[in-house]
Amino acid sequence: MTTYRSLRNRVILAAGLAVCAVLLYAADFMFTPESDSSRAVELRPALQEINAVVDTLLLRYHIAKGWVKTWQVQTAQKKFLRVERRVFVPPDFISVNFNHDLARMVADYGATAVATERTKENSVTMHIKKDNSIIQSISFVTKRDLR
Repeated sequence: MTTYRSLRNRVILAAGLAVCAVLLYAADFMFTPESDSSRAVELRPALQEINAVVDTLLLRYHIAKGWVKTWQVQTAQKKFLRVERRVFVPPDFISVNFNHDLARMVADYGATAVATERTKENSVTMHIKKDNSIIQSISFVTKRDLR
């Protein structure tokens, strides 16, 4: 008789602990602040609008579509897909002017633009940041014989 009572007590204790675990999980899920997935949803419209801004600037600076290679990269925390572009430009392209216009235009969407120059590689990379995340990178590479 005592073994059945002992077994029954253990089963009741295990069931009680399981119910407590489920309740704690549910409470954690309900009361956790905004998740990264909701942040990604918030960023998505801004990403599309900023993408349109970049396309507009590329046209304004007479950069042909054939000079631009675009792809998407999953961010480290898998929050969203970041747009990356490699843009071939002629030697007379002035990246400072493009960066100034880019920074001014993306500021309307709460983003910033910063540029890094690599003289040895004849390239300038501009990063567009929003909410401490790089949402787009544009690498301008000088190429002499563009048509």
